[in-house]
Amino acid sequence: MDGKNIFSGTDWRFNEFPNPPAHALYVTCVELLGLPVGPTVVANSVIDVLVKGYTVVPTGILHNWINTIGLLMAALPEAYWSVIYERMQEALGSTAMKEWVFRQSPFEMFNFKVVREAMLDRSYVTVLAIAHSIFHHFGIGQLATITDSIKEKLKPLVYTEYQLIYLCHVVGPFLNRLSVERARAVSDITLMLYELLEQVDKSQPTQQLRYMDPICDLLYHIKYMFVGDTMKTELEAIIRRLRPALQMRLRFITRLNVEEIAVDQIATGVAATRGMATVVAPGVSGGAMTSSQQSTTVSTGGWSTGAPGLVSTGAAGIAGAAGAAKQSAVGMANQNTTLQQQLQQQQNLQIGHGMQSHH
Repeated sequence: MDGKNIFSGTDWRFNEFPNPPAHALYVTCVELLGLPVGPTVVANSVIDVLVKGYTVVPTGILHNWINTIGLLMAALPEAYWSVIYERMQEALGSTAMKEWVFRQSPFEMFNFKVVREAMLDRSYVTVLAIAHSIFHHFGIGQLATITDSIKEKLKPLVYTEYQLIYLCHVVGPFLNRLSVERARAVSDITLMLYELLEQVDKSQPTQQLRYMDPICDLLYHIKYMFVGDTMKTELEAIIRRLRPALQMRLRFITRLNVEEIAVDQIATGVAATRGMATVVAPGVSGGAMTSSQQSTTVSTGGWSTGAPGLVSTGAAGIAGAAGAAKQSAVGMANQNTTLQQQLQQQQNLQIGHGMQSHH
């Protein structure tokens, strides 16, 4: 790890291992496999060397330690390196990921350089760095399991945009390698990201998403750099189910028109209005409704049909809004007519004064 050769007297031309780093790696793996504890305990202990002991690791060689842990975990069997998914599960399920409590944005908290230089909380970025190191040293067989593992272990935990951003930080750096070695994996990850975006959108219908633009930028990057229009049909169905603000930002991925977004938004608003419960007028209590009135109201889906003292929030609200819009339009038209008449009178007066001065 420090660049020192501890096998200086070995003739590598006739050795089982090709070079000193490979020899040191496999010797260390054999020692870890020989420990009298289970794989989970060993793997967690190796990861905790950096997660809990980063304060005693010199800053200049911190990346060497991260790279070494990635090499060791990738060289060990699956029972060892699969522990990194459990660590990411703990990170995604933490309280801060559900209710963001940090002053910094998630892009700053997931940036290793910013966190190290500003001495911020390292619990998230350290696990993220180790995961990147392990995935980087994965072989093609191990790399093929990333998509299924994320879908099974991490996807069910994502319900906030902070969790989604963290997961984007996990898979984003490996899209280029996956597109070369396993092109199908990029398509699966892209579809999963759209499904996660819909999952976050549905879980927070009344809350505004603060980081829609960076997330949409990543989705556009994936489209133009990796998948193109090959997934247009699958993605369009998901985009149409998102909130209008996301549809407007992602409309160029599926050639979605602004008019279609507006029509869908109006249809959603009308459907929500129709589903509202009827409002009882003042002086008429809910218990004063007769059984025939209640049955009439229920059978018409909340639209009152002649029950005295009841006002339907659907038809009455729409009719009132239409009447108010009509009155507003008429008032504006009258104001415009008055202004035009005043301007015409001023022009006539100016012309008359000009003619008198000429004579």
